[in-house]
Amino acid sequence: MARPLSLRALFALRRGKPEAPADGGAWPDRPVGPLVWFHAGRPEFVDAALSLMAEFRAEGEAATLLLTTEQATEVRSGGDRTITLVLPDDRGEDAARFTGHWQPDILIWSGGGLRPRLLDRSRDHGMRRILIDSPGDAALVDAGGPLVPGVTRALLSLFDEALCSDAERAAQLIRSGLPQDRVRRMNPLESAPPVLPFVESDRQEMARALGTRPVWLCVDPLPGEIDFIIAAHRQAARRAHRLLLIIAASEPDTIAPILSEEGLDVAHRLAGDEPSFNTDVLLADLSEPGLWYRLAPMTFVGGTVDGEPSRDPFEAAALGSAVIHGPAEGPYGHRFRALQGAGASRKIQSGTELGYAVVGLLSADRAAQFAHAGWDVATRGSETMSHLIDRLREAVDGSGG
Repeated sequence: MARPLSLRALFALRRGKPEAPADGGAWPDRPVGPLVWFHAGRPEFVDAALSLMAEFRAEGEAATLLLTTEQATEVRSGGDRTITLVLPDDRGEDAARFTGHWQPDILIWSGGGLRPRLLDRSRDHGMRRILIDSPGDAALVDAGGPLVPGVTRALLSLFDEALCSDAERAAQLIRSGLPQDRVRRMNPLESAPPVLPFVESDRQEMARALGTRPVWLCVDPLPGEIDFIIAAHRQAARRAHRLLLIIAASEPDTIAPILSEEGLDVAHRLAGDEPSFNTDVLLADLSEPGLWYRLAPMTFVGGTVDGEPSRDPFEAAALGSAVIHGPAEGPYGHRFRALQGAGASRKIQSGTELGYAVVGLLSADRAAQFAHAGWDVATRGSETMSHLIDRLREAVDGSGG
């Protein structure tokens, strides 16, 4: 395929300029079988890539994931068939040799500017290319210098399909040269919320024990947060007779003495206790979060006021529990922001505000409104995931894998 004049002009301008050092010699050998190249231009797309491949492999596919990022990023394990690399500098020879070495069957490019040299060389290999664009992306093209007219159009023409969650960005892609029939409006790409197991007989038994009591949940709070959680519970209990607080903690033995010192009646789940008429707090460990999210109409995500959260807020949202959280969002910032933007969570700035947030969600109608909005946000990426899995399957079948 002939290289467009605009790209030839761009590469001519780069001649004579210092190039980034090559380090492609450190690349491992290309594994045998189908290979999916997923470029995560923003950190939140890393989990989405791993989640996508987990779903794909659950169907029995044995494809390898080549996951590239803009800079070194901590990545949770994707298994033996995941290779993680920082994308080579577009001015270096590694960019020119990258696709020849890896020979991907499909490329999913999500976030970050397009790389002219890297993508230009991809035309030499018969891979499908999919662009995932979103409002958070900056310039369409990372040219590494002055942008030659026509480069954006030439690079966009390489993509078989572009998935956009925003009408404005879709229109921009079309104006920039991507044919309208290749642009598809879909929900943002999000990693699927974890499906947390539970034992139905336990849920039924606990539901009978709770009866009509109002319930709220604190999941994995830090010891430094317990004082204001107790204060919030007492504040809300003045409005909701027999309100029960469930605390699912990573170290329940550390929290139990604090609750006892405050004179609260505590039922210990690990000791086989069930909440009685007088129980103020049901204290459990983190072995059954799926059970508690299903029972509690609202959840305070621990660590968000006095540290950093250990739990994904989509866990609660996907199971119908309204989310309350503080300003410390840790690695889940994009998810907390998505929930807040959809009116699906209550953000508090300090522990003293927690009681007001709980009181505000004691209304069953209000809690249900938050929970429904949260479920929409937490599960909206499933359609996009399914679409991409179809594309992966087509690419793998086409490669003979």
